[in-house]
Amino acid sequence: MAEELKKARGVRRSKLGSFTRKKNHISQLLEGGANSEKLKSEYSELVAAFKRLEEAQENILILLEEDEMDAEETFMEDPAKVLAEIDIQIGTAKEGQKRLQEELQNKERDDAAATKKQRDSAVAVFRASVESFGKPSINLAQLSSEGNISVADMRLEISKRKCMQG
Repeated sequence: MAEELKKARGVRRSKLGSFTRKKNHISQLLEGGANSEKLKSEYSELVAAFKRLEEAQENILILLEEDEMDAEETFMEDPAKVLAEIDIQIGTAKEGQKRLQEELQNKERDDAAATKKQRDSAVAVFRASVESFGKPSINLAQLSSEGNISVADMRLEISKRKCMQG
């Protein structure tokens, strides 16, 4: 019986090591900002490692005498706390990723609206310029033919137009 208990504790130690390695791996993924699918996959592996650890613990409890059980029953408390903490961290990470995705979409939408506004403004300026392109020369020709403008005034008007264009 003592040999079986020793062997069962060795198995439990091995399962605890496996659980701890999985927990460390998930912690690194969380710190690195891994995507939610990868986190979900790794978390399911952590849960499976926790279940194997529970089975190893149950095998030890079966082999123990009643007076020795009290000391061994608290063994699973720390791994259970770790599992709960990882679950919370993954949930928080998913919410953070979702919020980041929404912020990115809002920024893209705002950038597209600003670009459209700039384009519309440039098109309006272009159209106004095209519409008024020939008007100064038409106005000067009309005033000249009617005799309402002197040559000096015409030169002054032309120089004004050049200054406005340059």
